Amino acid sequence: EFQEMKEHLQKHFRRKRKTELDFMGYFDEYLTTQKNKIALTTHKTREAVKKILCRFTAKTKYKLTFETINPIFHNKFTLFMADEGIKNTSAGQTIQLVKGFMNWALSNELHNNLKFKKFSVKNTHKDIIFLEQEELQKIKDLDLTGNKLYSDVRDLFLFGCQTGQRYSDISNIKWEDIKGDVWHLTTKKTKEIIKINLGSEAYNLLMKHSGEKTPLPRIKIQNVVNLIKKICKLAQIDSKVTTISFVGSQRIEETKFKYELIGTHTARRTFVTFSLMQGMKPETIMKITGHSDYKMLAKYMKITDKEAAKEMKRIYGDSNLKLVNDI
Repeated sequence: EFQEMKEHLQKHFRRKRKTELDFMGYFDEYLTTQKNKIALTTHKTREAVKKILCRFTAKTKYKLTFETINPIFHNKFTLFMADEGIKNTSAGQTIQLVKGFMNWALSNELHNNLKFKKFSVKNTHKDIIFLEQEELQKIKDLDLTGNKLYSDVRDLFLFGCQTGQRYSDISNIKWEDIKGDVWHLTTKKTKEIIKINLGSEAYNLLMKHSGEKTPLPRIKIQNVVNLIKKICKLAQIDSKVTTISFVGSQRIEETKFKYELIGTHTARRTFVTFSLMQGMKPETIMKITGHSDYKMLAKYMKITDKEAAKEMKRIYGDSNLKLVNDI
C-alpha cells in the first residue's frame, strides 16, 4: 500500500510539474541539466538557439508548445532565419539543436509529438579553411620573443595542428594525461577515450611548458580566436580567400584576407587535410579525431583531390597533349 501511494504521489507531482513550465521554461531546464555534460561552446550555441526562438515568437506571434513543433513551425522558422540573414549552415544547425531539445523532452515524457523527427536539414556547401604547410611554417618561424601571450596562443594552435583535437580538449590537458609520448584523452564532447601518439613537434610543445602546472596554457577560447588571427596577420597569412554561402536561396560571396578566417577549428582542419594528403587512411584519421561520420571526412577528401591536381601541375607542368579520337 505504501508503494502504491508513493507511486500515486510521484505521478501527481510529475503531472503538476509539467503544467508549471511552458515550452521555453523547459528549454531553460534543458540548458541547465545538460550544461555540465557538454563543452562550453556547445552550451553557448544552445543559448543562442533559445534567443533565436524568442525573437521568432516575438516577431511572428507563433505560440511555441511541444504540440506546435510541426511542419508549419519548420517552414515559418526557416523563413524567419533567412529573413534575419542567418546562413543556411547555421540555420541547419539550429534546427538540429531544436530537434535535440525535442528528443530530450520526449525521453522525459513531456510530450508524445514525433512530427519534429521528419524535419530535414539541407546539406549546404561550406568552405573548409585550412593552412598550407608553407603557411604553417611561417607561423612557426614568427619571432614572438618578449610576447608570452602570443607565444602561448601559438603553442595551443600548433598543438591542435599536430594532434587534430578540439580546442575544448587541448585547453584541458593535464600532466597526468601524458604517459610517455601518448596523450590519454577522454573527449569533453563525446566522452570517448582516445590514445594519441604524439609526434616530436607536439611532444616538444608540451616539454616547453614542463615547469608549469599544465602542459599547455589555459586561455579562454574567444581570446585565442582573436589572437590567432593577429598572429597569422603578423606571419603574413594574407592571401585573399573568397567564400561562398547561402541565406535561403540567396548566394553570398565574400572575399577576405585568409588570417581573418582562421580560428581554433582551423588547426583541426589542417591536421585532417594534411594527414589525408600524406596518405593516412581515413579510418585512422577518424580514430584519432573522433569523427564518427564518414561524410564529414569526405568533404576533406574533395579538397585533397584538388590539392593533388595542383601539385601535379606545379611539379610536372600542364599537359599539352590532346585526346584524339580513333578513326
